[in-house]
Amino acid sequence: MSTKFNFWKPKLSRPTGGVFRKDFEATNDNGFDTLSDLPGSMPITQAEFMQAALETGYGPQHAWPATLWMDAAQQAELCHFLSQRAQSVVSMFDFEAGRMLPKRFSKCLESSEWSAMSYMVGQIGATIAIKHWLGAHRAPIEVMHKSVFANASLVKMPMYTVPKSATIKLVPDLLVKDSSANWHILEAKGGKANYRERAVNKGLAQVDAHDNIRTGGTLHQPQSRICSFVQIDRPTKEPRALRFDVVDPDGPQDGSELIVFEDLASAMTRSLIDATLKSLPVAHVDRRFLEPIPGYVWRQTGSPDILVAVPNEPMETADISIAVALMLETRRRLTRHGPRRVRDARQFAASIVEEAALVTRGLRDPLVSGELETYAWMVESALDGAFGANLSIFPVWDALGKKLSLDRKSRDLVDARTDRVDGMRARHESNTGQTGAVYVRFPGAISPR
Repeated sequence: MSTKFNFWKPKLSRPTGGVFRKDFEATNDNGFDTLSDLPGSMPITQAEFMQAALETGYGPQHAWPATLWMDAAQQAELCHFLSQRAQSVVSMFDFEAGRMLPKRFSKCLESSEWSAMSYMVGQIGATIAIKHWLGAHRAPIEVMHKSVFANASLVKMPMYTVPKSATIKLVPDLLVKDSSANWHILEAKGGKANYRERAVNKGLAQVDAHDNIRTGGTLHQPQSRICSFVQIDRPTKEPRALRFDVVDPDGPQDGSELIVFEDLASAMTRSLIDATLKSLPVAHVDRRFLEPIPGYVWRQTGSPDILVAVPNEPMETADISIAVALMLETRRRLTRHGPRRVRDARQFAASIVEEAALVTRGLRDPLVSGELETYAWMVESALDGAFGANLSIFPVWDALGKKLSLDRKSRDLVDARTDRVDGMRARHESNTGQTGAVYVRFPGAISPR
């Protein structure tokens, strides 16, 4: 047995304001792989769900990724909370033959607790849904939650001549980049059967609000803009397995443009995931079952059968931390003042570098005089192109990001991590995360202490 997936597409013509399910029909056509159909059911493993729970992120606020702005104690407390919350969601379910069933005790939850859990399951489920939607030949390589990427985004609406800073209300729940370098927009919903149509229609209205994605100087039309709904019903006599609806509206948009600085969003996403995984307790693994991996530490996930191998070195290297801090501080100040209001670029750049050095002082050695001058020159050079022109923050960001080589620093670190675990992944059923961490299901691998 497996988990039921229903895929939906518009009927021949979907009018503006078309509703689910009246204007949609079920489909098994795979738009990304003509050699295979979309399966009506697929197994969901516990390792897959645990990875999505720990890496997707959820919450309406966009303060979470700013771990760079926290001292070590605050960062540890936040990431411990996030990992505990993910584990509590996973603990609500039994995994049987590829299906997820709410445990019987969950019927006793308070209504507010059930609502919060349904919301989180919807977010987690969207990450799983997009993987099955894309198929084996176009796997998602980056899944970024709005609580993170909103800090690295701007939204250009048709009535605006200059992009506005992105806010949570203006951005979709998830942005996904696949292995073919194409982008996808997701709205995530979750709840009981009687909420299904209302939730999907709300999600469709939200994905309709986004037309294009711009990264760097390239404009991308999303390959899909889907609403994912996870049906989770309170157990009564017999628990009912989770069911998925994946709806691709392919309908009208309003011409808005979501401008994303991909390198910054990716670095912040990976940083938060890495710090959250490092908050998990160390697992004492029986070497007869799982061998140690050089540079990795086995950690417990809250489930005795699921372990995760987490790299030792931090995702926030000294270079990455100062680069991210410079980008965020530049955004903060330009959002407040606008590039045309900067009168003294040299002084403005120096103050940005001083603030970035201050907030990262616990993550790296203090910047010396030569480093301060180099970073100030980078910021000043990026600002030069914005003077006297009606430009948004994004060109400044783009120029600064290239000078900081943020993309190369972050990706090189992940690639090096992944290379080290290729052999282990070939020997065990596993899932590899966005930071190079590896999730493994292996009952009995934890040594008794």
